[in-house]
Amino acid sequence: DPATPTPACTPDRRRRPYAIAALPVAGAQKRADRPAQEAAVETQQRLAEALDDPELQARALIRRAWLDVRAGEHERGQAAAEAAIALQPEAATLAQAHNVALAAHFYRTQLTPARRHGEQGLACARTAGDRQTEGLLLNGLAVLASGTDLPRSIGLLEQSVACFRACGSRWTMSIPIGNLGLYRLELGRVGEAEGSLREALQLAREAGNVPTQARVHSTLARALAELDRLDEAWEQAEACQARAQDSAGPELKALGLHAAALVHRLRGNAAAARQAALDSAALYRGAGQRGHAVGPAGEAILASVALGLLEPVRAELDELLADDATVDGFVEAWVPWCAWVALNALGDAGAHAQLARAHARLLKNSEVAPEGPDRERWLNGQADRRAVRAAWALHGG
Repeated sequence: DPATPTPACTPDRRRRPYAIAALPVAGAQKRADRPAQEAAVETQQRLAEALDDPELQARALIRRAWLDVRAGEHERGQAAAEAAIALQPEAATLAQAHNVALAAHFYRTQLTPARRHGEQGLACARTAGDRQTEGLLLNGLAVLASGTDLPRSIGLLEQSVACFRACGSRWTMSIPIGNLGLYRLELGRVGEAEGSLREALQLAREAGNVPTQARVHSTLARALAELDRLDEAWEQAEACQARAQDSAGPELKALGLHAAALVHRLRGNAAAARQAALDSAALYRGAGQRGHAVGPAGEAILASVALGLLEPVRAELDELLADDATVDGFVEAWVPWCAWVALNALGDAGAHAQLARAHARLLKNSEVAPEGPDRERWLNGQADRRAVRAAWALHGG
Protein backbone atom coordinates (compact mmCIF):
# COMPACT_ATOMS: atom_id res chain seq x y z
CA ASP A 1 0.00 0.00 0.00
CA PRO A 2 1.68 3.28 -1.06
CA ALA A 3 0.05 5.04 1.90
CA THR A 4 1.77 2.89 4.48
CA PRO A 5 4.73 4.77 5.96
CA THR A 6 8.20 3.31 5.85
CA PRO A 7 9.50 1.99 9.21
CA ALA A 8 11.54 5.19 9.66
CA CYS A 9 8.37 7.29 9.66
CA THR A 10 6.72 5.90 12.76
CA PRO A 11 7.89 4.21 15.97
CA ASP A 12 5.43 1.33 15.57
CA ARG A 13 5.45 -0.57 12.28
CA ARG A 14 1.95 -1.88 12.98
CA ARG A 15 0.54 1.66 12.79
CA ARG A 16 -1.17 2.60 9.57
CA PRO A 17 -2.33 6.14 9.00
CA TYR A 18 -5.45 5.62 6.94
CA ALA A 19 -4.83 9.03 5.35
CA ILE A 20 -3.99 7.57 1.97
CA ALA A 21 -5.01 10.92 0.52
CA ALA A 22 -4.04 14.14 2.22
CA LEU A 23 -6.37 17.08 2.30
CA PRO A 24 -7.96 17.81 -0.05
CA VAL A 25 -8.00 14.51 -1.93
CA ALA A 26 -11.29 12.73 -1.42
CA GLY A 27 -12.52 9.90 -3.65
CA ALA A 28 -9.36 7.82 -3.40
CA GLN A 29 -10.92 4.39 -3.63
CA LYS A 30 -12.69 3.27 -6.77
CA ARG A 31 -16.44 2.64 -6.73
CA ALA A 32 -15.86 -1.08 -7.23
CA ASP A 33 -13.68 -1.25 -4.11
CA ARG A 34 -16.36 0.07 -1.76
CA PRO A 35 -18.13 -3.22 -0.84
CA ALA A 36 -14.82 -4.93 -0.03
CA GLN A 37 -13.67 -1.90 1.97
CA GLU A 38 -16.96 -1.85 3.90
CA ALA A 39 -16.67 -5.53 4.73
CA ALA A 40 -13.08 -5.17 5.92
CA VAL A 41 -13.95 -2.18 8.13
CA GLU A 42 -16.92 -3.97 9.67
CA THR A 43 -14.76 -7.01 10.45
CA GLN A 44 -12.10 -4.81 12.04
CA GLN A 45 -14.70 -2.96 14.14
CA ARG A 46 -16.29 -6.21 15.39
CA LEU A 47 -12.89 -7.63 16.34
CA ALA A 48 -11.87 -4.46 18.18
CA GLU A 49 -15.15 -4.43 20.12
CA ALA A 50 -14.84 -8.14 20.99
CA LEU A 51 -11.33 -7.54 22.36
CA ASP A 52 -12.55 -4.43 24.24
CA ASP A 53 -9.37 -2.66 23.13
CA PRO A 54 -9.77 1.16 22.83
CA GLU A 55 -6.62 1.46 20.69
CA LEU A 56 -7.89 -1.07 18.12
CA GLN A 57 -11.36 0.50 18.27
CA ALA A 58 -9.89 3.91 17.48
CA ARG A 59 -7.94 2.53 14.51
CA ALA A 60 -11.08 0.86 13.18
CA LEU A 61 -13.02 4.11 13.54
CA ILE A 62 -10.30 6.01 11.67
CA ARG A 63 -10.52 3.55 8.82
CA ARG A 64 -14.31 3.90 8.84
CA ALA A 65 -13.97 7.71 8.83
CA TRP A 66 -11.66 7.74 5.80
CA LEU A 67 -13.92 5.34 3.94
CA ASP A 68 -16.88 7.68 4.52
CA VAL A 69 -14.95 10.86 3.70
CA ARG A 70 -13.63 9.44 0.44
CA ALA A 71 -17.16 8.42 -0.54
CA GLY A 72 -18.41 11.97 0.08
CA GLU A 73 -20.23 11.06 3.33
CA HIS A 74 -18.47 13.75 5.33
CA GLU A 75 -20.83 14.05 8.27
CA ARG A 76 -20.57 10.32 8.96
CA GLY A 77 -16.81 10.48 8.55
CA GLN A 78 -16.57 13.39 10.96
CA ALA A 79 -18.62 11.50 13.56
CA ALA A 80 -16.39 8.41 13.28
CA ALA A 81 -13.21 10.50 13.57
CA GLU A 82 -14.48 12.31 16.66
CA ALA A 83 -15.52 8.99 18.21
CA ALA A 84 -11.93 7.78 17.71
CA ILE A 85 -10.58 10.94 19.35
CA ALA A 86 -12.92 10.46 22.32
CA LEU A 87 -11.30 7.06 22.99
CA GLN A 88 -7.98 8.89 23.65
CA PRO A 89 -5.72 6.35 21.93
CA GLU A 90 -1.94 6.58 21.71
CA ALA A 91 -0.45 9.75 20.24
CA ALA A 92 0.18 8.42 16.71
CA THR A 93 -3.36 7.06 16.39
CA LEU A 94 -4.78 10.25 17.87
CA ALA A 95 -2.89 12.31 15.27
CA GLN A 96 -4.42 10.21 12.50
CA ALA A 97 -7.90 10.72 13.94
CA HIS A 98 -7.41 14.49 14.02
CA ASN A 99 -6.20 14.37 10.41
CA VAL A 100 -9.36 12.73 9.11
CA ALA A 101 -11.49 15.05 11.28
CA LEU A 102 -9.71 18.01 9.67
CA ALA A 103 -10.55 16.66 6.20
CA ALA A 104 -14.21 15.99 7.06
CA HIS A 105 -14.70 19.50 8.45
CA PHE A 106 -12.88 21.03 5.47
CA TYR A 107 -15.18 19.35 2.96
CA ARG A 108 -18.14 20.74 4.91
CA THR A 109 -16.45 24.20 4.81
CA GLN A 110 -16.27 24.22 8.62
CA LEU A 111 -12.84 25.78 8.69
CA THR A 112 -12.55 26.79 12.35
CA PRO A 113 -12.94 23.23 13.73
CA ALA A 114 -10.80 21.93 10.86
CA ARG A 115 -7.97 24.22 11.95
CA ARG A 116 -8.37 23.16 15.59
CA HIS A 117 -8.08 19.48 14.67
CA GLY A 118 -5.04 20.25 12.54
CA GLU A 119 -3.19 22.00 15.34
CA GLN A 120 -4.04 19.33 17.92
CA GLY A 121 -3.15 16.52 15.53
CA LEU A 122 0.18 18.13 14.62
CA ALA A 123 1.19 18.21 18.30
CA CYS A 124 0.27 14.53 18.64
CA ALA A 125 2.17 13.52 15.50
CA ARG A 126 5.30 15.29 16.68
CA THR A 127 5.02 13.67 20.11
CA ALA A 128 4.79 10.26 18.42
CA GLY A 129 7.55 10.98 15.90
CA ASP A 130 5.14 10.09 13.07
CA ARG A 131 6.56 12.07 10.13
CA GLN A 132 3.97 10.76 7.68
CA THR A 133 0.98 12.07 9.61
CA GLU A 134 2.92 15.22 10.53
CA GLY A 135 3.34 15.91 6.80
CA LEU A 136 -0.35 15.32 6.13
CA LEU A 137 -1.39 17.70 8.91
CA LEU A 138 1.09 20.38 7.80
CA ASN A 139 -0.42 20.14 4.32
CA GLY A 140 -3.93 20.47 5.75
CA LEU A 141 -2.99 23.50 7.86
CA ALA A 142 -1.39 25.07 4.78
CA VAL A 143 -4.65 24.72 2.87
CA LEU A 144 -6.54 26.31 5.75
CA ALA A 145 -4.04 29.20 6.00
CA SER A 146 -4.20 29.95 2.27
CA GLY A 147 -7.18 32.26 2.67
CA THR A 148 -5.31 34.63 4.98
CA ASP A 149 -1.54 34.20 4.57
CA LEU A 150 -0.09 32.65 1.42
CA PRO A 151 3.59 32.97 2.50
CA ARG A 152 2.73 31.04 5.69
CA SER A 153 0.92 28.41 3.59
CA ILE A 154 3.97 28.02 1.38
CA GLY A 155 6.21 27.66 4.44
CA LEU A 156 3.96 24.95 5.89
CA LEU A 157 3.94 23.12 2.56
CA GLU A 158 7.74 23.19 2.41
CA GLN A 159 7.80 21.60 5.89
CA SER A 160 5.28 19.01 4.68
CA VAL A 161 7.47 18.13 1.69
CA ALA A 162 10.46 17.72 4.05
CA CYS A 163 8.46 15.25 6.18
CA PHE A 164 7.57 13.13 3.15
CA ARG A 165 11.13 13.24 1.81
CA ALA A 166 12.27 11.86 5.19
CA CYS A 167 9.74 9.03 4.75
CA GLY A 168 10.53 8.46 1.09
CA SER A 169 6.80 8.76 0.37
CA ARG A 170 6.36 9.83 -3.25
CA TRP A 171 2.61 9.21 -3.00
CA THR A 172 2.07 11.85 -0.36
CA MET A 173 4.92 14.16 -1.44
CA SER A 174 3.06 14.94 -4.65
CA ILE A 175 0.21 16.53 -2.66
CA PRO A 176 2.01 19.47 -0.99
CA ILE A 177 4.09 20.04 -4.13
CA GLY A 178 0.83 20.33 -6.06
CA ASN A 179 -0.46 22.79 -3.49
CA LEU A 180 2.76 24.80 -3.81
CA GLY A 181 1.91 25.12 -7.48
CA LEU A 182 -1.63 26.25 -6.64
CA TYR A 183 -0.51 28.96 -4.21
CA ARG A 184 2.25 30.19 -6.51
CA LEU A 185 -0.49 30.53 -9.11
CA GLU A 186 -2.53 32.53 -6.57
CA LEU A 187 0.45 34.89 -6.16
CA GLY A 188 0.56 35.39 -9.92
CA ARG A 189 3.81 33.41 -10.31
CA VAL A 190 2.40 31.41 -13.18
CA GLY A 191 5.70 30.09 -14.54
CA GLU A 192 6.83 28.85 -11.09
CA ALA A 193 3.38 27.40 -10.54
CA GLU A 194 3.52 25.40 -13.75
CA GLY A 195 6.91 23.96 -12.78
CA SER A 196 5.65 22.83 -9.34
CA LEU A 197 2.49 21.37 -10.82
CA ARG A 198 4.34 19.35 -13.45
CA GLU A 199 6.70 18.01 -10.75
CA ALA A 200 3.69 17.02 -8.62
CA LEU A 201 2.02 15.36 -11.60
CA GLN A 202 5.14 13.32 -12.36
CA LEU A 203 5.42 12.18 -8.72
CA ALA A 204 1.72 11.32 -8.57
CA ARG A 205 1.96 9.28 -11.77
CA GLU A 206 4.99 7.36 -10.54
CA ALA A 207 3.23 6.60 -7.25
CA GLY A 208 -0.16 5.81 -8.81
CA ASN A 209 -1.84 8.61 -6.82
CA VAL A 210 -4.86 9.16 -9.07
CA PRO A 211 -6.73 11.70 -6.86
CA THR A 212 -3.73 14.01 -6.79
CA GLN A 213 -3.27 13.59 -10.54
CA ALA A 214 -6.86 14.79 -11.02
CA ARG A 215 -6.38 17.83 -8.80
CA VAL A 216 -3.08 18.79 -10.42
CA HIS A 217 -4.61 18.47 -13.90
CA SER A 218 -7.37 20.85 -12.74
CA THR A 219 -4.92 23.44 -11.41
CA LEU A 220 -2.73 23.13 -14.51
CA ALA A 221 -5.81 23.87 -16.60
CA ARG A 222 -6.22 27.13 -14.66
CA ALA A 223 -2.54 28.02 -14.96
CA LEU A 224 -2.41 27.38 -18.70
CA ALA A 225 -5.66 29.28 -19.21
CA GLU A 226 -4.10 32.30 -17.50
CA LEU A 227 -1.23 32.03 -20.00
CA ASP A 228 -3.79 31.94 -22.83
CA ARG A 229 -2.65 28.43 -23.78
CA LEU A 230 -6.24 27.30 -24.11
CA ASP A 231 -5.69 24.13 -26.15
CA GLU A 232 -3.26 22.84 -23.52
CA ALA A 233 -5.63 23.97 -20.77
CA TRP A 234 -8.42 21.94 -22.36
CA GLU A 235 -6.20 18.85 -22.48
CA GLN A 236 -5.60 19.22 -18.73
CA ALA A 237 -9.31 19.69 -18.02
CA GLU A 238 -10.09 16.52 -20.00
CA ALA A 239 -7.34 14.63 -18.13
CA CYS A 240 -8.85 15.73 -14.80
CA GLN A 241 -12.25 14.41 -15.82
CA ALA A 242 -10.75 11.12 -17.02
CA ARG A 243 -8.91 10.55 -13.71
CA ALA A 244 -12.10 11.31 -11.76
CA GLN A 245 -14.28 8.72 -13.48
CA ASP A 246 -13.65 5.86 -11.07
CA SER A 247 -13.61 7.89 -7.84
CA ALA A 248 -16.11 6.86 -5.21
CA GLY A 249 -17.12 10.37 -4.13
CA PRO A 250 -18.36 13.32 -6.19
CA GLU A 251 -15.57 15.82 -5.47
CA LEU A 252 -13.16 14.90 -8.25
CA LYS A 253 -15.95 14.67 -10.83
CA ALA A 254 -17.16 18.12 -9.77
CA LEU A 255 -13.61 19.45 -9.95
CA GLY A 256 -13.13 18.15 -13.50
CA LEU A 257 -16.40 19.68 -14.65
CA HIS A 258 -15.47 23.01 -13.06
CA ALA A 259 -12.14 23.04 -14.90
CA ALA A 260 -13.96 22.25 -18.15
CA ALA A 261 -16.43 25.09 -17.53
CA LEU A 262 -13.61 27.60 -17.05
CA VAL A 263 -11.83 26.60 -20.25
CA HIS A 264 -15.09 26.49 -22.25
CA ARG A 265 -15.85 30.06 -21.08
CA LEU A 266 -12.42 31.36 -22.05
CA ARG A 267 -12.74 29.64 -25.43
CA GLY A 268 -16.05 31.43 -26.02
CA ASN A 269 -18.21 28.28 -25.77
CA ALA A 270 -20.72 29.64 -23.28
CA ALA A 271 -23.34 26.90 -23.74
CA ALA A 272 -20.87 24.12 -22.91
CA ALA A 273 -19.46 26.20 -20.05
CA ARG A 274 -22.91 26.66 -18.56
CA GLN A 275 -23.81 22.96 -18.69
CA ALA A 276 -20.47 21.83 -17.19
CA ALA A 277 -20.75 24.46 -14.45
CA LEU A 278 -24.34 23.53 -13.54
CA ASP A 279 -23.39 19.84 -13.39
CA SER A 280 -20.38 20.59 -11.18
CA ALA A 281 -22.38 22.75 -8.76
CA ALA A 282 -25.11 20.08 -8.56
CA LEU A 283 -22.55 17.43 -7.57
CA TYR A 284 -21.16 19.61 -4.79
CA ARG A 285 -24.60 20.50 -3.49
CA GLY A 286 -25.74 16.90 -3.64
CA ALA A 287 -22.77 15.96 -1.47
CA GLY A 288 -23.63 18.65 1.09
CA GLN A 289 -20.64 20.79 0.04
CA ARG A 290 -22.41 24.01 -0.86
CA GLY A 291 -19.37 26.11 0.03
CA HIS A 292 -17.37 24.38 -2.71
CA ALA A 293 -20.17 24.99 -5.24
CA VAL A 294 -19.52 28.75 -5.40
CA GLY A 295 -16.88 28.40 -8.14
CA PRO A 296 -18.94 26.49 -10.72
CA ALA A 297 -22.17 28.25 -9.70
CA GLY A 298 -20.54 31.58 -10.56
CA GLU A 299 -19.28 30.16 -13.86
CA ALA A 300 -22.87 29.16 -14.70
CA ILE A 301 -24.08 32.72 -14.09
CA LEU A 302 -21.35 34.24 -16.29
CA ALA A 303 -22.25 31.78 -19.06
CA SER A 304 -25.99 32.45 -18.74
CA VAL A 305 -25.42 36.20 -19.05
CA ALA A 306 -23.12 35.66 -22.05
CA LEU A 307 -25.87 33.59 -23.72
CA GLY A 308 -28.54 36.18 -22.91
CA LEU A 309 -30.42 33.63 -20.79
CA LEU A 310 -31.62 36.16 -18.23
CA GLU A 311 -34.70 34.25 -17.08
CA PRO A 312 -32.77 31.62 -15.06
CA VAL A 313 -30.12 34.08 -13.83
CA ARG A 314 -32.11 35.30 -10.81
CA ALA A 315 -32.63 31.75 -9.50
CA GLU A 316 -28.99 30.87 -10.22
CA LEU A 317 -27.89 33.94 -8.26
CA ASP A 318 -30.10 33.00 -5.29
CA GLU A 319 -28.45 29.57 -5.25
CA LEU A 320 -24.97 31.10 -5.43
CA LEU A 321 -25.64 33.44 -2.51
CA ALA A 322 -27.03 30.51 -0.49
CA ASP A 323 -23.85 28.54 -1.26
CA ASP A 324 -21.70 31.47 -0.16
CA ALA A 325 -23.60 31.78 3.14
CA THR A 326 -22.41 28.30 4.18
CA VAL A 327 -18.70 29.18 4.00
CA ASP A 328 -16.96 29.56 7.36
CA GLY A 329 -13.74 31.52 7.15
CA PHE A 330 -12.82 32.22 3.54
CA VAL A 331 -13.91 35.54 2.02
CA GLU A 332 -13.98 35.53 -1.78
CA ALA A 333 -14.48 38.38 -4.26
CA TRP A 334 -15.76 35.88 -6.81
CA VAL A 335 -19.31 35.66 -5.44
CA PRO A 336 -20.18 39.39 -5.38
CA TRP A 337 -18.42 39.80 -8.73
CA CYS A 338 -20.71 37.19 -10.31
CA ALA A 339 -23.66 38.81 -8.50
CA TRP A 340 -22.72 42.17 -10.04
CA VAL A 341 -22.56 40.64 -13.52
CA ALA A 342 -26.00 39.07 -13.01
CA LEU A 343 -27.71 42.11 -11.50
CA ASN A 344 -26.12 44.48 -13.99
CA ALA A 345 -27.50 42.37 -16.84
CA LEU A 346 -30.92 42.36 -15.19
CA GLY A 347 -30.85 46.15 -14.71
CA ASP A 348 -31.21 45.68 -10.94
CA ALA A 349 -30.46 48.67 -8.74
CA GLY A 350 -28.58 46.42 -6.31
CA ALA A 351 -25.81 45.80 -8.83
CA HIS A 352 -23.57 48.65 -7.63
CA ALA A 353 -23.62 47.38 -4.04
CA GLN A 354 -22.39 43.98 -5.21
CA LEU A 355 -19.59 45.58 -7.23
CA ALA A 356 -18.52 47.57 -4.17
CA ARG A 357 -18.60 44.36 -2.12
CA ALA A 358 -16.51 42.54 -4.74
CA HIS A 359 -13.91 45.33 -4.77
CA ALA A 360 -13.74 45.45 -0.95
CA ARG A 361 -13.37 41.68 -0.76
CA LEU A 362 -10.67 41.75 -3.41
CA LEU A 363 -8.63 44.29 -1.43
CA LYS A 364 -9.14 42.27 1.76
CA ASN A 365 -8.15 39.05 0.02
CA SER A 366 -5.00 40.68 -1.34
CA GLU A 367 -3.68 40.76 2.23
CA VAL A 368 -2.79 37.08 1.81
CA ALA A 369 0.27 38.40 -0.07
CA PRO A 370 2.92 40.71 1.43
CA GLU A 371 2.74 44.39 0.49
CA GLY A 372 4.76 45.33 -2.57
CA PRO A 373 5.36 43.36 -5.78
CA ASP A 374 3.79 40.13 -4.46
CA ARG A 375 0.53 41.87 -3.60
CA GLU A 376 0.39 43.67 -6.95
CA ARG A 377 1.05 40.36 -8.71
CA TRP A 378 -1.75 38.81 -6.67
CA LEU A 379 -4.19 41.57 -7.64
CA ASN A 380 -3.31 41.28 -11.33
CA GLY A 381 -2.49 37.56 -11.39
CA GLN A 382 -5.87 36.26 -12.59
CA ALA A 383 -8.30 37.50 -15.21
CA ASP A 384 -11.26 37.64 -12.82
CA ARG A 385 -9.37 39.85 -10.37
CA ARG A 386 -8.35 42.16 -13.18
CA ALA A 387 -11.99 42.30 -14.28
CA VAL A 388 -13.13 43.39 -10.81
CA ARG A 389 -10.55 46.18 -10.74
CA ALA A 390 -11.47 47.33 -14.24
CA ALA A 391 -15.20 47.36 -13.46
CA TRP A 392 -14.60 49.32 -10.26
CA ALA A 393 -12.51 51.86 -12.12
CA LEU A 394 -15.39 52.41 -14.57
CA HIS A 395 -18.44 52.11 -12.32
CA GLY A 396 -17.23 52.45 -8.74
CA GLY A 397 -17.58 56.19 -8.23
